[in-house]
Amino acid sequence: MRAEIDKNSNMSQDMLQIKRDLNRTFPHCEFFTEPENGQELLERVLMTFTKYDPKIGYVQGMNFIVGALLYHSCEEIAFWLFVSLVEDHEMRDIFLPGLPGLYKHTQIVDMLILENLYSVYQHFVSYSV
Repeated sequence: MRAEIDKNSNMSQDMLQIKRDLNRTFPHCEFFTEPENGQELLERVLMTFTKYDPKIGYVQGMNFIVGALLYHSCEEIAFWLFVSLVEDHEMRDIFLPGLPGLYKHTQIVDMLILENLYSVYQHFVSYSV
């Protein structure tokens, strides 16, 4: 019983945060400024994901990833693309408490820039980026 209450409480918190973030998601993009259009789709995809994967739930930042997917695909495709990013492309750990995957992914991007864009890497280093 307690687990069910906690689960519902987490879902309520996720719902509140998603609602707060709807207007913050690409606020200058016409597709997302109309509540009936992009915002409604974004809310549905994010809420569906929180039900699909309640261990992660909703984390700020997901709205921009899902928003970009929605801008280029339909609602169902955007949902499954996001699931694929989380499950198949190691993004799950970016959204876990403490963001353990953020450092890992930052290091991967850093190494890719070093190996493929050395002059850009040197420029970043010169500005302590």
